Amino acid sequence: ADSGCTGHFLRIDSHCINKIPTTNGIPVRLPNGTIIRSTHTALLDLPTLPLAARQAHIFPDLQSSALISIGQFCDQGYEARFTKETVGIMNHETVLLQGARGHRTGLW
Repeated sequence: ADSGCTGHFLRIDSHCINKIPTTNGIPVRLPNGTIIRSTHTALLDLPTLPLAARQAHIFPDLQSSALISIGQFCDQGYEARFTKETVGIMNHETVLLQGARGHRTGLW
């Protein structure tokens, strides 16, 4: 989960559906200054969520992990709840997605 990520950015091996190559991929600047470009669009495999909440970009050069955009979910009317140990994407009181906070990194 990434509260600073503008979209869902997936690795090439991330689980997703409707993977479509793109010739006009979006550029993203990494913390080290390197710019990577997406090669595909795809959808998160969460069919109960609206299409706009599921749209993703695939970056083969993304090395460490996929980035799931908290903002993209919130823009679609969902709520993010962070606790000491977990993060949840909520629809009213229903948990749609939940993740754990990494003890080594302190990130959700």
